Amino acid sequence: MRSVELHEDSRTPLHRDDSAVPRPAGYLALLDVFRVVACVSVVGQHSFLWTGMTGNVAGTAFVTLLHFTRDAFFFLSALVICYAQITRPRSLWGFWRRRYIQIGVPYLAWTTIYVVFTVLRPGGSWHHIASLFGSDLVSGYYQLYVIVVLFQLYLIFPLLFTLLRATRHHVLIMTISLAFAVFLGINLHFSPHLGPITDATRWVGSIWPWSRNLVSYQEFFVAGALVAFHLEEVLAFVQRRHRRIVEASAAVGATALIWYLVSIWLGASTGEASDIYQPIAVVWSIAAIAGLLAASWSWQSKSIGGAPGRAVRRCVPSVSYLAGLTGGVYFCHVLFINLVRATLESLGVYGQLPWPVTVIILYTGTLALSVPFVVLVRHTPLRWVLGGPVRGGVPCHSG
Repeated sequence: MRSVELHEDSRTPLHRDDSAVPRPAGYLALLDVFRVVACVSVVGQHSFLWTGMTGNVAGTAFVTLLHFTRDAFFFLSALVICYAQITRPRSLWGFWRRRYIQIGVPYLAWTTIYVVFTVLRPGGSWHHIASLFGSDLVSGYYQLYVIVVLFQLYLIFPLLFTLLRATRHHVLIMTISLAFAVFLGINLHFSPHLGPITDATRWVGSIWPWSRNLVSYQEFFVAGALVAFHLEEVLAFVQRRHRRIVEASAAVGATALIWYLVSIWLGASTGEASDIYQPIAVVWSIAAIAGLLAASWSWQSKSIGGAPGRAVRRCVPSVSYLAGLTGGVYFCHVLFINLVRATLESLGVYGQLPWPVTVIILYTGTLALSVPFVVLVRHTPLRWVLGGPVRGGVPCHSG
């Protein structure tokens, strides 16, 4: 399909069954816009949170909508690793070795950086560095919890992949996955009296926090993997319906926002009303992911001209290049958002400015520091140690 541009020309067949059609292997440029939008949205969400949104109804409304970013990241991760395994099969050990090293080394490096940063901050102590490092390594420092969840995905992915490849009942599997997600959301958010089930849910959360638990996000992993298995059909549907998908996504977003406001009106706190585990949040994340995928397809289709695989060169830097920076920006941006906020505090203006102004300063300042840092790192031997997996194409489009 011409809407999918590949950065590599190799072709590797994988036979799901005797009638399976070989698929093109390579980097899906279609997902570049998805990566960039998800990444800058994460920075936006954290800019709101670093401003302090407790009790801020308007500010938390933005946070509520931006919650989709973590689910979008998990969906994208599952899609990418499943597509890679379909088109370029690896052995069990080959898969684990590649994935754990590829993301584990940057995780270890940035965990160390954040621990040292914490110790060096006012109130920090070198006496606590061992306990801080152990805690952050297991649970993940702030945004790095996502990597902890990915480690769990990598562990069970070969089993998930085998299951999905062995059966044609993909609709049933997705339905069961969504039903379980809604049930878990009801149990976590509304805390109904379900006897042993509620007790078990609380017990699991006490020893394995749901925010770090693979089960909390399983529907997005399943959805991403299924899209990879049915990529041609999904893209064909998106091609026919991309405008309606984006419109439906916006409608669900508006509904989620109304739900949030009604919850506030009924007496919920901003934290309760914006809870990411409530069922409406799951629905909104799915809609946001679908809308972002459709928008990405639309962008990519407009950038393809002439023969398949030849892009119209129109923007500097290219979306592909920016997508290659997203991993590094994700790893480092919390460091820089802390530095920007510390600067505002030292100037005595943090908490004195209108909150929208503070959000804008944190957002623009963090991106202004993070992006050049990652660009610089990509030109050093530490490019993947500090910048994460290296992706993306040329830095600019010309002519």
